Amino acid sequence: MAPDGQFDVRRQQRVLAQLLEQGRDCTPAEVVAALQREHAPAAPPIVHRGQQRLTALGGRFIVIGDDEYPMPLRTAWPQLGAPLWLFVRGTSVELTDIPVVAVIGTRTPTLDGLRTAGMVAGALARAGAVVVSGMARGIDQRAHRAALDAGGRTIAVLGTGLGVNYPRGSTDLHAAVAASGALLTELPPGAGARPWQFLARNRIISALARATVVVEGGPTSGALQTARLAAGQGRDVWAVPGSINATNSSAPLALLRDGAIPLTSVADLLDALDLHT
Repeated sequence: MAPDGQFDVRRQQRVLAQLLEQGRDCTPAEVVAALQREHAPAAPPIVHRGQQRLTALGGRFIVIGDDEYPMPLRTAWPQLGAPLWLFVRGTSVELTDIPVVAVIGTRTPTLDGLRTAGMVAGALARAGAVVVSGMARGIDQRAHRAALDAGGRTIAVLGTGLGVNYPRGSTDLHAAVAASGALLTELPPGAGARPWQFLARNRIISALARATVVVEGGPTSGALQTARLAAGQGRDVWAVPGSINATNSSAPLALLRDGAIPLTSVADLLDALDLHT
């Protein structure tokens, strides 16, 4: 934990690196102990203040090893960067034996991209899958809304702490997602938006999902990074083909070149996941 009361994700990553360099097993207990040694005198008041704020937001705090900690993330510890802790607002995120699929893409989609994201997410939700995405404007928010409209569950992995209206104007969507699914973040309540946090949260999206679907994205899209993380984590990656002349097709086409599965119909995706509407 950082002196300002923040749960410092970069410090956690640094401690992991140090333990790995020492040839240690990097169990959660070892990492927690190392973090406590760094900030033992400051920890109690920080934890107390953080707990008060979390309770006021209707959230809860879970650590790896808790029964509710998502099984897909638990199996990714520690080599693939599973977070030690999660702040959650909403229903259970334990997710054992529940199909989870990520639907992600650019913040500046085309109308066809929005239609495709809605069609895919809605079909997945109706078939009983949990749709996970990153709450960003564009494809992500369309996926969340389509899952909700279909009466399904969706999980938003945030790049901020709970209680932050980001993207601005998303408070109602946050509440709707929490009511039927969950908001999930490794960052403490009130932590604002910083670019590196969104890159870090992508590994959580990819690890939670059994499969990742990239609808649209440019050549430097975060969706491209998420999909490559998913492939590295042994997850299936699906990409929606598009025109070679369209910037928003750059990410899906790059993934297809690298071996992603072309998404040419929603039925193919559902069949591959053994889901049926």
